[in-house]
Amino acid sequence: MFKDQAQLLPLSEETKAERTRRKVFETAMTLFRERGFDETTMRDISREAGMALGTAYYHFPSKEAIISAYYESTQSRHHAHVTEHLPGLSTLQERLKMVFYSKLTDVQGDRRMLGAIFRYNGDPKHPLSVLGDETRELQRQSVATIALALRGERLPREVAGLLPLALWALQMGLLLYLLYDSSEGQRRTFRLVDQSLALTTQLLGVVRNPLLQPLITPILRQVNQMLDEAQISLKDRPSTSQPLSES
Repeated sequence: MFKDQAQLLPLSEETKAERTRRKVFETAMTLFRERGFDETTMRDISREAGMALGTAYYHFPSKEAIISAYYESTQSRHHAHVTEHLPGLSTLQERLKMVFYSKLTDVQGDRRMLGAIFRYNGDPKHPLSVLGDETRELQRQSVATIALALRGERLPREVAGLLPLALWALQMGLLLYLLYDSSEGQRRTFRLVDQSLALTTQLLGVVRNPLLQPLITPILRQVNQMLDEAQISLKDRPSTSQPLSES
C-alpha cells in the first residue's frame, strides 16, 4: 500500500492539514462514484475541492493513493463494526453472517468504482491489487478481523490455523460476485452468503467429530504445508480459536 498515507482521523481530532486531506479524499470519492475512476483526474478533484492542484498532490500523489486510503478506511470501519457487534451474537453462523454482511453492505454502493479498480488484480505488483504484495498488511488485517468471529470456537488445531484464510478467500470471492450481481439489492449475493456460511458451519461440525480426526488431520496438515510452501501462510496471524487438542 501507500504506507506514507495516514488513516483518516475522526473530525474532532483533525488538524487543518488533516481536514484538507479529508476534503480531497471525500471530493475524490464523490467524483469516482459519479463519473468513474478512469474518467476523473487529479485536476478535476482539486477544482471540485476548491484548492490548488499542488495542494491535492501534496496530500495524495495520485488517484491510486486515494484508493489506497479508501481501502484502509473501509477495513478500519469493518473492523470497528465487527468488534462492536460480535458480543451480542451467540452462534458461529450468526457471527460469520454479521462479518460478511457488514463488509458487503459497506461497499455495495461502490460497485461501479470497484469494478474499474479490480482490474488491477491481474498485476501482482500494482499497489491497488487486493491480492498483491503492496496490500499485504490490509490482507492480514482483514483475515484477523474475520478471525474474531472464531474466537472461543473449539476446533482442531489444523482447522483453527487454516479457517481464517479460507473464510477471507470466500469473502473476496463474494465481493467479486457482488460486482457482477445485477439482481435487485444484490439479493443473489446475500443469498449466496447465507448458503455458503450454512455449509461452512455444517462442515465444521463434521471436522469436530473425534471419530473422524485420524482421517481429517493428515489431510489438513498437508493443506497447511502446501500453503506454507506457496508462501500463503498464517503463521504470523495468531489463531483466536481454541484447538480441540487443548480441551
